[in-house]
Amino acid sequence: MPPFFVYPELKPRAYMPLTGAAEGSSIAYTKKDWMDGIFSHFTDHFNKFAGTERPVVLLLDKVGSHISQEVFMKAKERGIELYRIVPNATHLMQPLDKGVFDPLKSKWHLVARKYARENPGRTIGKEIFAQKLTEAFLNFYKPLTVINAFKSSGIYPVDSSHLKRKLKAWTDIL
Repeated sequence: MPPFFVYPELKPRAYMPLTGAAEGSSIAYTKKDWMDGIFSHFTDHFNKFAGTERPVVLLLDKVGSHISQEVFMKAKERGIELYRIVPNATHLMQPLDKGVFDPLKSKWHLVARKYARENPGRTIGKEIFAQKLTEAFLNFYKPLTVINAFKSSGIYPVDSSHLKRKLKAWTDIL
């Protein structure tokens, strides 16, 4: 699924923020944050790229403000099941945090350092952010990476014993 970018301001006029982004990437602008209706736009993007086999599950963190009745009903009509991960356990169950975002951050830092070496005194601004993020993504992504992230979380295929082991290890630390 191509990235969905959220920028914290009105649409810029001096540049196109999706230049160099992966094909199919989408962008939304907000003066507030995720909670002002952007999630509805994201579910449109998700629906477009989630394939045709339905139902499909969209995992959410504990933040209840993502879901309005309207968004929930629209998702349900499209065959998208919104499933909220257990509160205070997202660090145990969130497959994308460890399996995708950590490696992506690692590659992002390499891309950013390379850019800084090649462009002394300049930073990666919004006008080239999508291009550089795509570069970092392409340096690490393999479908097996995402599959293993979900498998290691116990979410798919479902493995409740895996979650129980994680919860036990976490409570032992406390």
